[in-house]
Amino acid sequence: MKCARLASILVPALVATGCQGGDTPAPEEVVPAAEAAAASPPIAVVEERWITEADTLWDVDTPDLWTNGTEALVLVTGKGSHDLKVFDGATGETRPAIGQMGSSLGDFLRPNGVLVVEDFALVVERDNRRVQVLAMPEATPLGWFGDDVLEYPYGLAAFGEPGRLELWVTDDYEYEEDVLPDDLTHRLHRFSLVLHKNRAPEVVAHEAFGEASGAGSLRVVESIQTDPGSDRLFVADESRKSYLEYDRAGSYLGRRLAEGFIDGDPEGIVLVQCSEGGGYWVVTDQQDHVSLFRVFDRESLEFEGTFRGAVTANTDGATFEHGPVPGFPHGVLYAVHDDQALSAIDWRDVSTAMGLRSGCGFEE
Repeated sequence: MKCARLASILVPALVATGCQGGDTPAPEEVVPAAEAAAASPPIAVVEERWITEADTLWDVDTPDLWTNGTEALVLVTGKGSHDLKVFDGATGETRPAIGQMGSSLGDFLRPNGVLVVEDFALVVERDNRRVQVLAMPEATPLGWFGDDVLEYPYGLAAFGEPGRLELWVTDDYEYEEDVLPDDLTHRLHRFSLVLHKNRAPEVVAHEAFGEASGAGSLRVVESIQTDPGSDRLFVADESRKSYLEYDRAGSYLGRRLAEGFIDGDPEGIVLVQCSEGGGYWVVTDQQDHVSLFRVFDRESLEFEGTFRGAVTANTDGATFEHGPVPGFPHGVLYAVHDDQALSAIDWRDVSTAMGLRSGCGFEE
């Protein structure tokens, strides 16, 4: 855990050590997750359908799925191996990795986030300070953007389609290691893009966002997710152990998802939509010995309960794919396991174990 994260939560003694920037907002009280969830139903244990091959050297972080309806490939960023790990989305079988360490087209340097939009994969590279675009399923590198404005990019999410894509990227820049910066005004970047199948992405516009101080300021950022049905997005602030709600103009809307329910780090957020409207937010409470997946109502943000896998722990990133997906007709949650492998959890198993609404995950 970063010193900046500790200083910005509940540890006044750290202020005197120089672990905070000069204009950092005052620490805010956070309700312990154990207290917030004390009256909640028991945690549902849902056994994983499969867990992939593992390697501690990969240091995997974020998955996303490409599928054409008959074939499915899960791409997972390898921060330690500087490539994209690839697994069969139905079986978890290992496929050849994509890319290698470097800064040229097709290379990666500590890729952290990946987002698949139709037949394009967009990859955030923290240490190349850019977003690279690949054409799927061949993973043909098309170009990159953002290296002129991004400093320490981590997560990404989008509204729209390739011909008119609105891409949001979190930027966890530090001007001194483990010190929260004084300037928080560009924690979020919004790129208006046109993606082309056979040539480099076209950036039509770019804006940066961030409240300088107060309840809507972002301190330690990584995970981000959009809600296309309501033009809002949620951004994880690891120092606050919650997900802050913003609109598409980058304005804080005053609500925090999962506040008081995260003991570890808020690492990953997915939206499970229901066929008749509504749905669920599923957020990761990353803990070393187990990953707890907290479920909240899509609109009210009310807590619905918690599930976990039988094995999955220390999850850095997750993605949800609505069914039908090869091997998972009712939808699937793919979650990183302990920095070294990928787990697959069938949404039908989750829904049954927790007694959630039917028609979500698009089961038939």
